Amino acid sequence: MADEAASAEENTACTKTSKRKLKRLQVEAASKLRCEVCPDKKFTSLKMYDDHMASKKHLKKKRKKETTDAWVCGACDLTLSSQKEWTKHLVGQRHHNKLKEWGAKLFTTSSPVTQQEIESLDDSQFEEIEDD
Repeated sequence: MADEAASAEENTACTKTSKRKLKRLQVEAASKLRCEVCPDKKFTSLKMYDDHMASKKHLKKKRKKETTDAWVCGACDLTLSSQKEWTKHLVGQRHHNKLKEWGAKLFTTSSPVTQQEIESLDDSQFEEIEDD
């Protein structure tokens, strides 16, 4: 009877070790899973990967990526499938807001540069470049 109890304890210890090892292997395997369409997505399990691959958001991105005649707006990070959608997007408020944001990031000058400010610049700070 004592031998059976010791054997049961050993089996329980082996099962726990196996579960830990299995979990570690699962996490290790899941970390190697990648989605070509959504490269920033990280997975912690095979189920999470399968759910992602079947998700509407992933499938929509995949369809857009597969579209050969795609119209891409870099400012809005948007891919459109037709010229009609493209034209509609260009006149939209969201697009104009994104362009303003881009302009503010690219041109950080808070006020316009005047002719007087240009003339006051010291020429020694600049070098002439010849056009070819």
